[in-house]
Amino acid sequence: MDSFALALEAAGKSLLGNSGDVGPGRFALSRLMLPLSSRCIMSSVADDERAQYRTLIDSLVRACREGQGRIGPDRARRGVWNPEAVARPEQMPDQHKMNILLAGLSDSDREVLAQMLAGAFRSGVHETLVILHAAAVPPFQDGYEGSPYHDFAGRMEGWSWPAS
Repeated sequence: MDSFALALEAAGKSLLGNSGDVGPGRFALSRLMLPLSSRCIMSSVADDERAQYRTLIDSLVRACREGQGRIGPDRARRGVWNPEAVARPEQMPDQHKMNILLAGLSDSDREVLAQMLAGAFRSGVHETLVILHAAAVPPFQDGYEGSPYHDFAGRMEGWSWPAS
């Protein structure tokens, strides 16, 4: 297995949405939350770990801003965790409890909860990068701004990648 596949496996199959039919250690890269142009970069520079690194960090930033990291916060802001649980509370008791909790919160309290959920997702990504860096899993051995988790934090704040 190449270093890129090892890094993806270490980051966790949930990040990639392993479809189950691609076999152990292999992932469906098309399921990454990458725009088509990024997917092309991934395949055209398979040996360029720095390009892969930047693409992966940017994918994690997008997951926080636009993907899985937005689902919980958006639900909290709407005040309904799962609309299906409203009609079938006995079939989804945990989801129904979340709906009841959210319904009892003010808009400002739901916003606080939404920010907490977004922060928890971001912290999970950060901790994953800390572990990948500590284990020296390629391409996460080194970052541009110190370490991969520093680069992730910077990109979350809108920093640009260095020219070199």
